[in-house]
Amino acid sequence: MISKEEIKQIAIIKKKEEASLIIRLMMASNDITTANHAASTFKDGELKPTQEHIRQGYRMYFIRIQTGHLNEAMKLIKELSDMLKTSKSLSATYEKCLPENKKNFLKLQECLPLGKTYNEFKQNVTKLRHKIVFHYNEKKLFKNAISNRIKDKKRKYSSITISDDIRFGRFNIADEIIDTVVCSDLWNLHDDSTLRNEADKHAQFGFELCVSFINFCKEFIFLYIKEHGER
Repeated sequence: MISKEEIKQIAIIKKKEEASLIIRLMMASNDITTANHAASTFKDGELKPTQEHIRQGYRMYFIRIQTGHLNEAMKLIKELSDMLKTSKSLSATYEKCLPENKKNFLKLQECLPLGKTYNEFKQNVTKLRHKIVFHYNEKKLFKNAISNRIKDKKRKYSSITISDDIRFGRFNIADEIIDTVVCSDLWNLHDDSTLRNEADKHAQFGFELCVSFINFCKEFIFLYIKEHGER
């Protein structure tokens, strides 16, 4: 593990192309860590009884953001995979990684085209990122979700929460519609009795990949900088 003192001494990585990749891996790791932490906090973290109405909406928001970061981060995994074939310094660093982090990297590689879990990644991550993470213009998806809820007498009505504190005012109906869009239209989950459990399984797929990315980057980047950073 590199110490804080050593980090302070590092001024620059000698090879610019590799430096660019390392910095972007750092950025992706930071972003995924932030979204992952927030999603976990709103899944299990303690809230006041008067704040419970924001839990599912906040959690789903950070899962969507995490999904977006992960989808983009896979481009860095492809870039690193290619560079490992030609860069002695990167490949030497990879060989020094612990076996569990080599497994983490291989798990991420399997989500690239031709990988064993590529189709699962497309269904659980890429499709969600392209349709709902940063977009508000998927009219057909939302029209379908609204129509389905109108037909369902148990879920026909929802709520809006008004609060003088802007953090806790919430259009809860929008959270529920987004949940329907993601679960029914993107993940093809329709059985209400198992919906929450099945949705959690789909979300868990992305969550575990995020953990693999963070753990791999943490060791790989520290090892690389310790060896190749100028002092």
